[in-house]
Amino acid sequence: MTRLKIAFGKANHSLLTSQQYDEQRFDASINLVMGDLVMYEIPSQKKGQTDKFQPKRRGLYQILSKLSDQSYFIRIPNQIRGGEKVSARRLILNPLTDTPIN
Repeated sequence: MTRLKIAFGKANHSLLTSQQYDEQRFDASINLVMGDLVMYEIPSQKKGQTDKFQPKRRGLYQILSKLSDQSYFIRIPNQIRGGEKVSARRLILNPLTDTPIN
């Protein structure tokens, strides 16, 4: 085998391994329950400004209800009204708690 074929084989193996990891991570579900405190990852940054100084997350929010497997209704704790429907992919469990993400 030539060195080029070996290099292509290693690159292909690396690509397949990376795809399997991404697929497992994407398909993994986050088990959050009512009352959990989470941070909300901001989906997009402001146009024309560098991402470096833009906030990446907002929070803490409290889970009010689970709307589906991939969406939750959240609200700032102690807020009387309002809330947001958000994707589970944008929620990060409060890093100050010891509760693991499954």
